[in-house]
Amino acid sequence: MSLSEYCVVCFLILEYGHFFLVCFDLENTAITVIDNMAVEEIPIHLINDNGFFNKTTPYKVKDVFTKYRKLVNDPKYRQIEKAVPQRLDFEWKTVGNRVDCWVFVMRHMKTWFGVTVDKWDSGFPLEPSPKKATLTWLSEKYTVKLVTSSANKHRDRILGEA
Repeated sequence: MSLSEYCVVCFLILEYGHFFLVCFDLENTAITVIDNMAVEEIPIHLINDNGFFNKTTPYKVKDVFTKYRKLVNDPKYRQIEKAVPQRLDFEWKTVGNRVDCWVFVMRHMKTWFGVTVDKWDSGFPLEPSPKKATLTWLSEKYTVKLVTSSANKHRDRILGEA
């Protein structure tokens, strides 16, 4: 599969029971970590090390993706290799919410296209009450899509029991 037609490639990561994204902006050679949790709560760190197993996940993903890009003869692989993952800072980050990360990550994948934060419209309100209502609505919407998808091998059984 060629990635030449893509501007952004995102990897969905589940670590410590928490979902987040590691995204590669192939046009601007940037690596962005998108996580809904506030910095003081984040279990995901950005630590590079010479030993692969001492690196944190964003750097491991970077290393593997760089090796892939080199393997497929991408002339920009050296730029990716030199790029440093940066955590994206945005106003709708949450404190004390360890449940809805899957909803945030689904929405982030749908709305982020390598743009800067000031141009990114995630659809999340900043106020707690409207944000919670949006999370509830999106959770219901995404759950229905996942359960009723033809890709769900348990769909018929689940719908039969409903």
